[in-house]
Amino acid sequence: MQYIYQEKQIVWWLVVPFSIILFFLILALFIATTSESAKLGLTVSIVIMVLILINFYQLKISVSQHYLKVAFGQGLFKKTFDVKNINPGRFSIVKLPWYYGMGWKYDFSGHMFFSTRPGQALSFQLKGSPMQYRIVANDNAALKAAILKAISLN
Repeated sequence: MQYIYQEKQIVWWLVVPFSIILFFLILALFIATTSESAKLGLTVSIVIMVLILINFYQLKISVSQHYLKVAFGQGLFKKTFDVKNINPGRFSIVKLPWYYGMGWKYDFSGHMFFSTRPGQALSFQLKGSPMQYRIVANDNAALKAAILKAISLN
């Protein structure tokens, strides 16, 4: 599939602390523990942290001729939009405050967020839907231009 726009954002503030904690958990597993229950607890903790890292270490935004796709990590958590359903007249740039954090969130007032950090987000709506989707991209203007180009190709 050929992409009009593609961007990957590494979530460094998640990757670095989790990697340090994982290092010490693995070190404790091999050096400090003697009881089987402690080893089991450390192993479960390591597996959970690795799964979190694999699923949330990056945000990938891609626009093809037919789809806008937003995926976290390896793509287990993803949202795909058909560009034909995006309303071309309902784009705006909004500021997301720091306390919105990172991730894929719904705020119960008609907004869905995809972000790895606070800052400027591209907001858009689907045709016939009151829901606003907001994506924090490195270059919101380029993302908007790519979506509009994909819409015009359909």
